[in-house]
Amino acid sequence: MTQKLTHRYVRLLALLALVLGAPPAVQAQDTGDGGQDTGDGGATAIAGQASPGNVAGAGTTTATFDLSPSTEQASPQSVSPQSVSPLHPEGGTQWSGFYGLGINQRINNSAEGIHIATGGVRWSHLWGENFGGILRGHPAVAIEFLPVMAFVESGQTTWGVGANLLYEHHFSVEGPILPIWKLGAGFLYTNHEVPRNETRHNFSVLTALGVDLMVSERSALFLGYRFHHVSNANTGRVNPGINVHSVIFGLSFYR
Repeated sequence: MTQKLTHRYVRLLALLALVLGAPPAVQAQDTGDGGQDTGDGGATAIAGQASPGNVAGAGTTTATFDLSPSTEQASPQSVSPQSVSPLHPEGGTQWSGFYGLGINQRINNSAEGIHIATGGVRWSHLWGENFGGILRGHPAVAIEFLPVMAFVESGQTTWGVGANLLYEHHFSVEGPILPIWKLGAGFLYTNHEVPRNETRHNFSVLTALGVDLMVSERSALFLGYRFHHVSNANTGRVNPGINVHSVIFGLSFYR
């Protein structure tokens, strides 16, 4: 009778452990004499978070319950940090091909009604990351060659070539979009006078702001705005100048 009560007590504690959400690990060992009831009485020890108790019985039965909650947690997935720049900290080079479409704006006595298309290639040398705060980035010097320049004025197209020397600043920001600012000057030569009845040689000053949209580890799509002032620097009869607003787009490769 006592042995039956002991087993019922053990089952009750096991059921309680299941309700609490921790599956019990039960180890039972009967130390009685050959499984026979000796009538001498025994002690039942219950180890776990439940309080131990002694119950008289025919043998000694030990039951162990593990009521502690599981501490196993899934290890967090490692997330690789976003690249701040496609360049190494010490800098690198960039090759770009681009195309631009623009229209001039009359400012003071400058010419008007001229549409411009340009196509070119650019090589940039970027130094190591410098400056701080919002100016953190790579300063660079660039040489830009424009083998295709078209000026459309009153239905007549004038073709030309040109080159520019630029200072660039490649900002270091998190994410795939890298802002770039440019400032430069250069010259151009055309097969007819630009503006009409002026000179075939002109000089240029420009500034631009754009972004590189990284499409791979070392390549990017470029989109930007450029303001371009073209002037003969008073080497002709008059110097009306041309002020051009252009949209520039192209493809860049970092090395």
